[in-house]
Amino acid sequence: GKTELASRLLAWRIGHGDFVELALNARLVQVLLGTRYRTVDLDERAQLDGDLVKHIHFMWSCGVSPGSNYSVNVETLRRHVYGAVANDGTEYTPAAIRQQRKRLLDAVRSIAALDHWHVRRQGHRIDVARKARKKGGQRRWASGPNLWTSSHGRRAG
Repeated sequence: GKTELASRLLAWRIGHGDFVELALNARLVQVLLGTRYRTVDLDERAQLDGDLVKHIHFMWSCGVSPGSNYSVNVETLRRHVYGAVANDGTEYTPAAIRQQRKRLLDAVRSIAALDHWHVRRQGHRIDVARKARKKGGQRRWASGPNLWTSSHGRRAG
């Protein structure tokens, strides 16, 4: 959508349907919330198609600092995104699990196509590196909490 307002502190634009995308200056968020935060590149996010890939991009943006890396098992990522059991409490069927993995790996490939991410699958493991950016580049950022703090996978770097 078209940017409706932009300043050094915030920007918003009307998205598809009834959604409004709001981007706050990262320092403002830190002052308001008094907590640690991570940045999500909205230009990257706009290149992604679908809720699943945007969800994973958000998780990784919040959990992998620029210049660092992360490694996660495909099954751990699947359980994190879809849950260990279906919403009705039943176990997923093997066919459903295969379909979930396929969707996840398609989403991971989309993130790998972004300029500032390096993603490689090695067997059951996905290695993710967020490339450091050069200072001074104009980017649009949104802030989010550091959500990738569970004991699933391991963080390196």
